[in-house]
Amino acid sequence: MVELAHGQDIWARAREHLAMRRGFRLARLGLLVLVSLGVYAPFLASERPLYLVAVHHGDFARGRRTLVPVTQALAELFAREETEFLASRPPGSQQDLAAARAAALAALAPPQA
Repeated sequence: MVELAHGQDIWARAREHLAMRRGFRLARLGLLVLVSLGVYAPFLASERPLYLVAVHHGDFARGRRTLVPVTQALAELFAREETEFLASRPPGSQQDLAAARAAALAALAPPQA
């Protein structure tokens, strides 16, 4: 049987032995962090949960690529005067400025289901 020094019990020696081990200290620190997270979780959590709002980059790029020319053409139509539009339209065209603006707006409208 192991003789203990005066005033020292076996549990104190076991704690000293464990306290000298690096793995035990790391495990104790990890447990302390986990317990702290568990205790403070109700205070850290919000009553409003977080939601992920994502964008499909392929659809976004395709939409941007197709919408930019249409919106630029519409902006040019709104910047023009009737006489300037009539002078720049192709020969034989019967479309006036109001019809051209309506067609450009219809191109921007969502498709009908």
